[in-house]
Amino acid sequence: MDDVSDSLLDTAGESRGGMPVFVPIALALVGIALGGVALYFTLTGGKEDELTARLSESGNQVAQLEKRITELNAQNEKLRHDYELLGRKMDSSINTVTGQVQKALNDVGMALNQTNQKVAANTEGITKVVEALNSGQVRPSASSRPSVANAGTGATNQPNEAASVAEPEDAEPGYRMHVIASGESFASVAKKYGVPLQKVLEANPDDDPHRLAIGQRIRVPLPDNE
Repeated sequence: MDDVSDSLLDTAGESRGGMPVFVPIALALVGIALGGVALYFTLTGGKEDELTARLSESGNQVAQLEKRITELNAQNEKLRHDYELLGRKMDSSINTVTGQVQKALNDVGMALNQTNQKVAANTEGITKVVEALNSGQVRPSASSRPSVANAGTGATNQPNEAASVAEPEDAEPGYRMHVIASGESFASVAKKYGVPLQKVLEANPDDDPHRLAIGQRIRVPLPDNE
């Protein structure tokens, strides 16, 4: 019994005097930790490379998008410049055409005014000549017959004021000659001389009552009392 006790005491004494028991345990734990760290880096190393590749690819895509946006901005700026230039050209063309149209309208208006003045002068001259013919003061001749102004060329044939005075033209027995003036008709002529319209029509069978011309000569029957 005493021998066993002594043996246990000796063993405990050797343990106190040698290496502590927890040192190997600590070393084992450190080894396990280092192994875990190594395993972690081994497992995550491939993922880091994949993430790096994805990030690099995303960076390239972003760069391409930025380049495309820059190109689109440049195209948009060019289109805006072209639109402004086209607008200025259109405004200039419209102003030019408007000015030309206005000038043409003014020229036409002036030409119409001149033509109206010439027509009015000719009408007045024709009226005077017709009145003179109807009164028997002058006889119509090739040089004294008036004609309407030529509106296209502006040329006018004014009545010949120097026409020679001739003897009154002899009409057929029972008739007088009448020169149609502006606005006259067979009916107005018949009323003017106090004869029936039917007699005037019968005296001029070859003349269309709807197509009387200024300066046209017609026969008018004398009233019964003449």
